[in-house]
Amino acid sequence: QEEFRQKLDFVNDSDELAENGMTKSAKIIALFDSSPKALESLKTWFMPKLENWLREGVRDNNFDERRDFFTMQILSATVSGEDDLKLKRILADILRDKLTVNSVFNDRATEAAKSEAENSVKAITLPAGTLIVEKDQIVTQNQYDMLSKLGMIEEGNIAYPILISSGVLALVMIAVIAFYLWVFEKKTATQPKKILLLSILIIVDILLCLLLKSGGWEKMMNTAICTVLIAMLFNEHIALVVNLAISFVLGMLVSSESGVFSVDSVSVIMSSMLGGTAGIYMCKSVRTTSSRAKMLIPGTVAGGTAMIVSFSIMWMAGRNLEICTKTALYSLAGGIAAAIFSAGSLSIWEAMFGLVTQSKLLELSNSSSDLLRKMSIEIPGTYQHSTTVAELAENAAKDIGANPMLARAAALYHDIGKLRCPECYTENQTAESRNFHNTLSPAESAKMIFSHLTEGVQIAKANKLPREIADVIVQHHGTSAVMYFFNKARELDPEVKIEDFRYPGPNPQTKEAGIIMLADCVEASVRSMDEKTAENIRAQIERMFKARMDEGELDECELTLKDINVLKTSFLNTLNAVYHTRIKYDNGQEKKSDN
Repeated sequence: QEEFRQKLDFVNDSDELAENGMTKSAKIIALFDSSPKALESLKTWFMPKLENWLREGVRDNNFDERRDFFTMQILSATVSGEDDLKLKRILADILRDKLTVNSVFNDRATEAAKSEAENSVKAITLPAGTLIVEKDQIVTQNQYDMLSKLGMIEEGNIAYPILISSGVLALVMIAVIAFYLWVFEKKTATQPKKILLLSILIIVDILLCLLLKSGGWEKMMNTAICTVLIAMLFNEHIALVVNLAISFVLGMLVSSESGVFSVDSVSVIMSSMLGGTAGIYMCKSVRTTSSRAKMLIPGTVAGGTAMIVSFSIMWMAGRNLEICTKTALYSLAGGIAAAIFSAGSLSIWEAMFGLVTQSKLLELSNSSSDLLRKMSIEIPGTYQHSTTVAELAENAAKDIGANPMLARAAALYHDIGKLRCPECYTENQTAESRNFHNTLSPAESAKMIFSHLTEGVQIAKANKLPREIADVIVQHHGTSAVMYFFNKARELDPEVKIEDFRYPGPNPQTKEAGIIMLADCVEASVRSMDEKTAENIRAQIERMFKARMDEGELDECELTLKDINVLKTSFLNTLNAVYHTRIKYDNGQEKKSDN
């Protein structure tokens, strides 16, 4: 009975249920069901273990960690062949309840012990010529201290090999970017303004990362700070190459302690590389939006991806959960900071360097913009013509892989110069309006028609339209001739020269400008046709394309013969949709409802 009472009190001391949910009654039954041999085996194993644990010390700063460790040791132990898991659970539960702190850190005693140890150390004098460290030998801390005391180490000495090798690697990365631009992005490589912008963005990224490192936030460093902007201002291909190069540079910035292949370096390299790639990919989905808020998406996605990658690398490297989580959160914070920086500064870069982005083009294509509203009111005929040309150009650009947003925006503004004299152009004339050309000579009329190019450029500059749109305004007629006034002039003077009736040019220099030239002349000629059947439209497209190609006006815009054939089909489909045949009704016959 005494033994039973002791065992019962033994269990009642535990007020909480064990992790496996055993009640006090279940514990009592488990104790009575256990064999004396099993209890003795568990006691023989446990008591020495407990003494060792207590001897090592249970401190207040790691009490929970040590208690959980002791508990897991008990539950995972193999005591005897007839090992009883229930007994181990009961023992673990008792230990969890009864274990207390037995080691407390004493600041005063520690400092006193340090002082005593320092005072007990006797100076050692080495005879002259004593070898301290051999060549190519790893220097220990003791040897380093000895060399320092002897004044043989210059503090702050520049590590020239590391500096030189880092500089060489940086130059290699720059050479890779330059080689890619020269081979695959020659149009960008030949524009000093764009090269300057690209260089500034890379330098800004590295400087911001250095600033983060100096503040102890090197885990926030990432490439999305500049690569998202490069993807938006240039294209995704350039951004990917820059992302790859800068990722290794950032890895070098973190490798000052352990070398390039340290865990922290690998984490920064991989998280920047994969996170930056994810952010660049997301730029494709937001470049056609006019919402600046959506510009936060690429950087945020880059940060989320970097968070997952950095956590995984740290976990695989054996770091504890706290370090892994901290590193991951820093990576996420870096991505969010990059998102804010890129979205907030995008318009600044656009304005400083006069660049046009997809979001900017979308804003310009909005029919509620001031210039387009002015066109719709003051030159409605030209506005209707421009909207149809814009639809033709946008669809055609999509079909041949050109920039559809640039083609649409440029087409909407290509005749904006007609605002200066609306009634000089037939599409804006009414039955009541006066035709100015009736009072002018053919040559003067031609010059007035030509003026809508220079007037258009002036209006574009005054309203800060992108240079790409201004270029299309100048180029969309190429060096074609105004045949109507030339024929009138030849009736008066057979010796008149056609060169006097040609637009000043230049011919289209880009695919988008070439598309708009073709769309402009095709739309105008088809609109003037009486019978707009599919066959008539097809024949007119063939005639207009042939005339432009025979004159060599498409030779400088990089349109291939394959592109030309695709454009013909695209124009035909769009114009058939615009001028589709309607059912004719007799006079006085009302259209019956289908309901």
